[in-house]
Amino acid sequence: MTNLTKFIGFLSVVMLVNSSSVFSQNQVQQAETVKWLTIEQAVKLHEAQPKTILIDMYTDWCGWCKKMDQTTFSNPGIARYINQNFYPVKFDAEGSDTVYYRDTMYLNKRPGPRSSHDLAIKLLGGRMSYPTIVYIDENFRVNAVPGYMDAGKIEPLLIYFAERVYHTANYTDFEKYFKKTFFPDTADLNMRGKVNWMRFEEVEQKQREKPGKVLLYIYHNNTPSCRVMSFTTFTHPVIADILNESYYAARLEVTATDTIQFLGRTFMNNMEAPGSPHDLAATFLQPMITVPSMILLDENFRVIYTFKGYVAPPNFEMYLEFIRRNGYTTGTWEQFVAGYKPQITD
Repeated sequence: MTNLTKFIGFLSVVMLVNSSSVFSQNQVQQAETVKWLTIEQAVKLHEAQPKTILIDMYTDWCGWCKKMDQTTFSNPGIARYINQNFYPVKFDAEGSDTVYYRDTMYLNKRPGPRSSHDLAIKLLGGRMSYPTIVYIDENFRVNAVPGYMDAGKIEPLLIYFAERVYHTANYTDFEKYFKKTFFPDTADLNMRGKVNWMRFEEVEQKQREKPGKVLLYIYHNNTPSCRVMSFTTFTHPVIADILNESYYAARLEVTATDTIQFLGRTFMNNMEAPGSPHDLAATFLQPMITVPSMILLDENFRVIYTFKGYVAPPNFEMYLEFIRRNGYTTGTWEQFVAGYKPQITD
C-alpha cells in the first residue's frame, strides 16, 4: 500500500477546513445542501469505506427539527462538511417504512399517532427526544446527542466525531479548547507560551552534544483538531516550559515539500498527488498517517510512544512528565497518575 493510499482517509477530513462557519467567516460560500441517504445506503457505503454515519432523527410534528433544517443543515459550510465527512441519513423516528440495518429488519409495530419506529428506539436507547443527531462510528458504536443546535453549536461536535477526537479526549475539554482557538479572548492570547521548535537537523546535532528526549509533532495547517492542538496545547505555558526544559522538539507540516536530513536518511515529499504526505511522516506513522500525531523518542532516537489524535493540555502535561521522569521504565502509568499533581487545572 502506498503512502498516498494510506493518506486517503486523512484527506477526507483535511479538505474540509474551509467548509464550516468558523473556517469560512470571510469567504463567500457556494450553495450546497446535505445529500441525505437511506440507512441502507449509508451502511453499505460505510462497510466499503468506513466513515461516521450521521443520522438526523426527526418527526413531522417537531418544530425544532424543522428549524434545524432551515438554519443548521441549510448552512452551506455545515452542509459541505457533513457531505465530505459523514454518510448523512434523515430518519423519520415515527415513520412506517420497513428498513434493514446491519442485516436486521426494523419496522413500526405500534400503529397510531406518535408511535416510534423500532430502529429509532434502538439507536436512541429508548430516549425518544427530537431532534437527536446519532453518530455511528467505524465500529458501529452509537452516540446520540439530543437537542436543537445551530451552526456554531454543532460545528465542534461534527469535528469531534469526523476527526475521531472522541478516541483521545472528552467532548467538554475539546469544546472548551476549540472555543479558545477560534474565539479567543484577551486572557487566552496573553497566556500563550512558545515552544522552541528546532529543525530536524538541529535536533540531531543537539542530541550529539547532550542526549535528551525528543518530540516530533506531525500536523496539518488546515485540519481543525490540529489547529486546536497547535493553538491551545502547544502554546500552553506549562507545556511549552516542559518541552523547552527537557525535550528537543521538531514539527512537520504533513504535506511539506522540504527535503530533510534526519537519522542518516534523506526524507522528501514525492508528491504522488497534490497534498501528498511527506516521507518522514509516513515513516514514523505507518501503517496509517493520522494528524495530529506526537512521536516521543528516547535519547537514542528509539520510539517510546506515539500519540495519534488530539490531546488536551492537562492530559498532555501528564504524558510529557511521565516520559520526562522515565516513568515508563520504572513503574506503570496508573502508579504515576495516582501520585502526580498536575500543574494545569483549567
